[in-house]
Amino acid sequence: MVSSKFKIFIIALEPTPYTLDLWNASIAFKNISATVVFLERKDWLPDSGHNFEELPDFAFKSKFFVGKNLLSKLNSIRYIFLNILINRHDVYFVNGYHKFQNLITILLLIINRRKFYFCVDKLNNGKVESNFQIFAYIYRYILRFLVFKFSIAIMSCGQPGINSILKAGCREDKVYNFPYVIDKNRMMDDLPENLPSICLQDLKEKKIILTFSGRMILRKGLKNLIKSISMLEEEIYTKFIFWIEGDGPLLNEFKRYAAINLKKVNYKFLGFCQYKLHSWLIRNSTIIVVPSLQDNWGIVVDEAQQLGKVIIASNKVSSALDRIKDGENGFIYNASDCIELKKILTAILNNKSKITDLGKAALLNKRTIKPLDNIELIDKIYKNN
Repeated sequence: MVSSKFKIFIIALEPTPYTLDLWNASIAFKNISATVVFLERKDWLPDSGHNFEELPDFAFKSKFFVGKNLLSKLNSIRYIFLNILINRHDVYFVNGYHKFQNLITILLLIINRRKFYFCVDKLNNGKVESNFQIFAYIYRYILRFLVFKFSIAIMSCGQPGINSILKAGCREDKVYNFPYVIDKNRMMDDLPENLPSICLQDLKEKKIILTFSGRMILRKGLKNLIKSISMLEEEIYTKFIFWIEGDGPLLNEFKRYAAINLKKVNYKFLGFCQYKLHSWLIRNSTIIVVPSLQDNWGIVVDEAQQLGKVIIASNKVSSALDRIKDGENGFIYNASDCIELKKILTAILNNKSKITDLGKAALLNKRTIKPLDNIELIDKIYKNN
């Protein structure tokens, strides 16, 4: 871990436990000094963002902006300008280009010939949803051309993300695997002050805990999961308890749908859980289902595998496609096929030995990447540039 000393300035979006896991790992590299600017406390769009009121400790220098108003955006741009033009860093790390601040940052870095990494979970190479479609396509093409040409590396999540960047026209030697990942030790140590009594009571029953964790929005696929569970044979209902973690604009709609379709199932809506309680829920779960209709990555797959849990995920979850070998260390099914999901649930809920074997295989997955691995990659790329 020894190379030339350098300062890295990171432009991030909202703070999340896995973002902190990543940059906290940089302290293991004595040659790296990391400063992270968070453009917003939370992404308030209905389709994304979690309201983290508690977060792991920060082991790096950081600066926060609220991100909800114009003044905050202008202040964040000013702060970034100062750290490019006056308080120079050796290299910069930009997450995405859809925020105005990121666009300005990329242009400023190119004009001033600064070294920078560009990071994106996955590129959309399909149709652009815009009232000004022609201009949107031109904007996308020009910005990608500039990023591909002038960055020292394009970082992306797993093989699906890498494939999307190559398809967009980037040189293969510039693209690196840089997935969102968690610190297993942190998840093992996370202990909330108040544990839900209903969950503690569930654990006393010694049953299989089937868990969904995600936003209450259409693309996360909870409605399909509920439908698949409702199709199970009634004798299977006594074998498991269903935990539903998350919040969002469709929470009440999903509650009504579950009340109609899961009358004989022991299920609990737990709401949004802060990161320590979330870690506890995953640790105490048996099977994690990720039924997303579209998911550019899906951090819960990494969380579950590192903790040796069985994962059932749709083929629209990029992290599942990257990490799961169907039937060997988890299951992958067609996202819109509730009958296929029902068959997988039936098979696994009726076979405890299979649950044990799949959990062990998940724990030993050779494709698992740690935050330290990602920082080591950053160090290696910088050293070669």
